[in-house]
Amino acid sequence: MEIIQRPILSDVVASQIIKLIQEQDLKVGDKLPSEPNLTKALGIGRTSVREAIKKLEGLGLLTSRQGYGVILNEVTIETLFKGQDKSLLLEFVEITQKDVSDWLELRFLIESEASRLAAERIDTAGLKKLENVILAADNSLGSTHEFAKYDTEFHNIIVSASQNNIYGLVHNLIRDLFFRQRESGAHIEGAMETVVGDHKRIFEAIKSRDSHGAEDAMRKHLITVRTIWGCEKLK
Repeated sequence: MEIIQRPILSDVVASQIIKLIQEQDLKVGDKLPSEPNLTKALGIGRTSVREAIKKLEGLGLLTSRQGYGVILNEVTIETLFKGQDKSLLLEFVEITQKDVSDWLELRFLIESEASRLAAERIDTAGLKKLENVILAADNSLGSTHEFAKYDTEFHNIIVSASQNNIYGLVHNLIRDLFFRQRESGAHIEGAMETVVGDHKRIFEAIKSRDSHGAEDAMRKHLITVRTIWGCEKLK
Protein backbone atom coordinates (compact mmCIF):
# COMPACT_ATOMS: atom_id res chain seq x y z
CA MET A 1 0.00 0.00 0.00
CA GLU A 2 1.36 3.43 -0.96
CA ILE A 3 2.24 5.65 1.97
CA ILE A 4 0.53 9.05 1.78
CA GLN A 5 2.92 11.87 2.61
CA ARG A 6 1.45 14.38 5.04
CA PRO A 7 2.00 18.02 4.01
CA ILE A 8 4.48 20.01 6.07
CA LEU A 9 2.61 22.56 8.20
CA SER A 10 4.97 25.44 7.38
CA ASP A 11 4.39 24.80 3.65
CA VAL A 12 0.62 24.87 4.14
CA VAL A 13 0.78 28.12 6.13
CA ALA A 14 3.19 29.65 3.61
CA SER A 15 0.67 28.90 0.84
CA GLN A 16 -2.07 30.53 2.93
CA ILE A 17 0.07 33.65 3.43
CA ILE A 18 0.70 33.85 -0.32
CA LYS A 19 -3.05 33.56 -0.94
CA LEU A 20 -3.68 36.33 1.60
CA ILE A 21 -1.08 38.56 -0.13
CA GLN A 22 -2.86 38.03 -3.45
CA GLU A 23 -6.34 38.58 -1.97
CA GLN A 24 -5.23 41.85 -0.35
CA ASP A 25 -3.50 42.86 -3.60
CA LEU A 26 -0.29 43.80 -1.76
CA LYS A 27 2.42 45.44 -3.88
CA VAL A 28 6.22 45.36 -3.71
CA GLY A 29 7.31 47.20 -0.56
CA ASP A 30 3.93 46.85 1.15
CA LYS A 31 3.87 45.59 4.74
CA LEU A 32 2.11 42.36 5.59
CA PRO A 33 -0.43 42.25 8.42
CA SER A 34 1.19 41.97 11.83
CA GLU A 35 1.95 38.57 13.30
CA PRO A 36 -1.08 38.67 15.66
CA ASN A 37 -3.34 39.65 12.75
CA LEU A 38 -1.92 36.87 10.56
CA THR A 39 -2.45 34.39 13.38
CA LYS A 40 -6.06 35.49 13.73
CA ALA A 41 -6.73 35.61 9.98
CA LEU A 42 -5.28 32.17 9.34
CA GLY A 43 -6.61 30.60 12.53
CA ILE A 44 -3.21 29.13 13.42
CA GLY A 45 -0.55 29.51 16.13
CA ARG A 46 2.24 32.12 16.10
CA THR A 47 5.00 29.53 15.85
CA SER A 48 3.57 28.16 12.61
CA VAL A 49 3.19 31.68 11.20
CA ARG A 50 6.80 32.52 12.09
CA GLU A 51 8.10 29.33 10.46
CA ALA A 52 6.10 30.03 7.31
CA ILE A 53 7.41 33.61 7.12
CA LYS A 54 10.95 32.35 7.60
CA LYS A 55 10.42 29.89 4.72
CA LEU A 56 9.12 32.67 2.45
CA GLU A 57 12.09 34.85 3.44
CA GLY A 58 14.43 32.03 2.41
CA LEU A 59 12.72 31.95 -0.98
CA GLY A 60 13.21 35.69 -1.36
CA LEU A 61 9.52 36.66 -1.29
CA LEU A 62 9.54 38.42 2.08
CA THR A 63 11.94 40.46 4.22
CA SER A 64 11.57 41.09 7.96
CA ARG A 65 12.63 44.54 9.12
CA GLN A 66 13.21 44.84 12.83
CA GLY A 67 10.88 47.35 14.41
CA TYR A 68 8.86 47.72 11.23
CA GLY A 69 7.43 44.41 10.09
CA VAL A 70 7.48 42.05 7.14
CA ILE A 71 7.48 43.50 3.62
CA LEU A 72 6.81 42.02 0.21
CA ASN A 73 9.83 41.83 -2.11
CA GLU A 74 9.98 42.12 -5.87
CA VAL A 75 10.13 38.65 -7.42
CA THR A 76 12.29 38.35 -10.51
CA ILE A 77 13.72 35.44 -12.49
CA GLU A 78 16.90 35.88 -10.39
CA THR A 79 14.84 35.34 -7.22
CA LEU A 80 13.64 31.97 -8.48
CA PHE A 81 17.18 30.76 -9.14
CA LYS A 82 18.77 32.05 -5.94
CA GLY A 83 16.41 30.66 -3.31
CA GLN A 84 17.90 29.42 -0.07
CA ASP A 85 21.65 29.00 0.29
CA LYS A 86 22.51 25.37 -0.41
CA SER A 87 26.29 25.84 -0.48
CA LEU A 88 26.79 23.97 2.82
CA LEU A 89 25.34 20.82 1.23
CA LEU A 90 27.60 20.74 -1.82
CA GLU A 91 30.32 18.68 -0.14
CA PHE A 92 27.78 15.95 0.64
CA VAL A 93 26.36 15.59 -2.87
CA GLU A 94 27.31 12.38 -4.65
CA ILE A 95 27.70 13.11 -8.36
CA THR A 96 26.96 10.16 -10.64
CA GLN A 97 28.26 9.58 -14.14
CA LYS A 98 24.72 10.24 -15.39
CA ASP A 99 24.75 13.61 -13.59
CA VAL A 100 27.99 14.53 -15.35
CA SER A 101 26.60 13.43 -18.72
CA ASP A 102 23.40 15.44 -18.23
CA TRP A 103 25.39 18.48 -17.11
CA LEU A 104 27.60 18.34 -20.18
CA GLU A 105 24.55 18.15 -22.43
CA LEU A 106 23.23 21.31 -20.80
CA ARG A 107 26.62 23.02 -21.16
CA PHE A 108 26.72 21.98 -24.81
CA LEU A 109 23.44 23.80 -25.45
CA ILE A 110 24.20 26.92 -23.42
CA GLU A 111 27.91 27.48 -23.93
CA SER A 112 28.00 26.86 -27.68
CA GLU A 113 25.42 29.58 -28.22
CA ALA A 114 26.98 31.77 -25.52
CA SER A 115 30.31 31.63 -27.37
CA ARG A 116 28.62 32.71 -30.59
CA LEU A 117 26.97 35.63 -28.82
CA ALA A 118 30.15 36.52 -26.94
CA ALA A 119 32.00 36.94 -30.25
CA GLU A 120 29.39 39.52 -31.20
CA ARG A 121 28.94 41.27 -27.86
CA ILE A 122 32.12 41.02 -25.77
CA ASP A 123 33.87 44.30 -24.95
CA THR A 124 37.57 45.12 -24.62
CA ALA A 125 37.55 44.49 -20.86
CA GLY A 126 35.98 41.07 -21.38
CA LEU A 127 38.59 40.12 -23.96
CA LYS A 128 41.34 41.15 -21.56
CA LYS A 129 39.80 39.03 -18.80
CA LEU A 130 39.69 36.01 -21.10
CA GLU A 131 43.30 36.51 -22.14
CA ASN A 132 44.45 36.87 -18.52
CA VAL A 133 42.58 33.78 -17.31
CA ILE A 134 44.09 31.68 -20.12
CA LEU A 135 47.55 32.88 -19.11
CA ALA A 136 46.79 32.09 -15.46
CA ALA A 137 45.58 28.59 -16.39
CA ASP A 138 48.73 28.05 -18.46
CA ASN A 139 50.82 28.95 -15.42
CA SER A 140 48.84 26.68 -13.07
CA LEU A 141 49.34 23.35 -14.84
CA GLY A 142 51.04 21.95 -11.73
CA SER A 143 47.97 22.48 -9.54
CA THR A 144 44.71 20.76 -10.39
CA HIS A 145 42.77 22.95 -7.93
CA GLU A 146 44.12 26.21 -9.35
CA PHE A 147 43.66 25.00 -12.90
CA ALA A 148 40.04 24.01 -12.25
CA LYS A 149 39.41 27.48 -10.83
CA TYR A 150 40.73 29.20 -13.97
CA ASP A 151 38.95 26.72 -16.23
CA THR A 152 35.68 27.58 -14.52
CA GLU A 153 36.39 31.31 -14.73
CA PHE A 154 37.09 31.10 -18.47
CA HIS A 155 33.63 29.67 -19.13
CA ASN A 156 32.00 32.11 -16.70
CA ILE A 157 33.43 35.07 -18.60
CA ILE A 158 32.13 33.76 -21.91
CA VAL A 159 28.62 33.12 -20.57
CA SER A 160 28.62 36.59 -18.99
CA ALA A 161 29.86 38.18 -22.23
CA SER A 162 26.91 36.64 -24.09
CA GLN A 163 24.78 39.19 -22.19
CA ASN A 164 22.02 36.61 -21.86
CA ASN A 165 21.03 36.78 -18.20
CA ILE A 166 19.11 33.49 -18.24
CA TYR A 167 22.16 31.63 -19.54
CA GLY A 168 24.15 33.12 -16.68
CA LEU A 169 21.62 32.13 -14.04
CA VAL A 170 21.39 28.53 -15.22
CA HIS A 171 25.15 28.25 -15.59
CA ASN A 172 25.85 29.66 -12.12
CA LEU A 173 23.21 27.44 -10.52
CA ILE A 174 25.22 24.29 -11.19
CA ARG A 175 28.73 25.71 -11.50
CA ASP A 176 29.86 25.15 -7.91
CA LEU A 177 28.31 21.69 -7.75
CA PHE A 178 30.51 20.43 -10.58
CA PHE A 179 33.74 22.19 -9.60
CA ARG A 180 35.03 18.94 -8.06
CA GLN A 181 34.43 17.17 -11.38
CA ARG A 182 36.67 19.69 -13.11
CA GLU A 183 39.38 18.90 -10.57
CA SER A 184 39.08 15.16 -11.11
CA GLY A 185 39.31 15.61 -14.89
CA ALA A 186 42.41 17.75 -14.50
CA HIS A 187 44.24 14.78 -12.92
CA ILE A 188 44.18 12.90 -16.23
CA GLU A 189 47.52 13.05 -18.01
CA GLY A 190 47.54 15.70 -20.73
CA ALA A 191 44.02 16.92 -19.93
CA MET A 192 45.02 20.35 -18.67
CA GLU A 193 47.23 21.05 -21.69
CA THR A 194 44.42 19.96 -24.02
CA VAL A 195 41.92 22.22 -22.30
CA VAL A 196 44.24 25.23 -22.46
CA GLY A 197 44.79 24.62 -26.18
CA ASP A 198 41.01 24.50 -26.72
CA HIS A 199 40.52 27.67 -24.70
CA LYS A 200 43.08 29.51 -26.81
CA ARG A 201 41.25 28.54 -30.00
CA ILE A 202 37.93 29.68 -28.56
CA PHE A 203 39.52 32.95 -27.46
CA GLU A 204 41.05 33.64 -30.88
CA ALA A 205 37.68 33.11 -32.56
CA ILE A 206 35.93 35.43 -30.10
CA LYS A 207 38.67 38.03 -30.42
CA SER A 208 38.33 37.90 -34.22
CA ARG A 209 34.54 38.37 -33.89
CA ASP A 210 34.11 35.04 -35.67
CA SER A 211 30.80 34.01 -34.12
CA HIS A 212 30.43 30.74 -36.02
CA GLY A 213 34.08 29.87 -35.39
CA ALA A 214 33.66 30.53 -31.65
CA GLU A 215 30.56 28.35 -31.54
CA ASP A 216 32.30 25.53 -33.39
CA ALA A 217 35.43 25.78 -31.21
CA MET A 218 33.33 25.56 -28.04
CA ARG A 219 31.39 22.57 -29.39
CA LYS A 220 34.62 20.75 -30.19
CA HIS A 221 36.02 21.64 -26.77
CA LEU A 222 33.01 20.24 -24.92
CA ILE A 223 33.14 17.06 -26.99
CA THR A 224 36.78 16.70 -25.88
CA VAL A 225 35.82 17.36 -22.25
CA ARG A 226 33.10 14.74 -22.49
CA THR A 227 35.65 12.22 -23.73
CA ILE A 228 38.09 13.13 -20.93
CA TRP A 229 35.40 12.48 -18.32
CA GLY A 230 34.50 9.13 -19.88
CA CYS A 231 31.01 10.01 -21.00
CA GLU A 232 29.40 9.02 -24.26
CA LYS A 233 30.54 11.38 -27.01
CA LEU A 234 28.32 14.21 -28.14
CA LYS A 235 27.41 14.22 -31.79
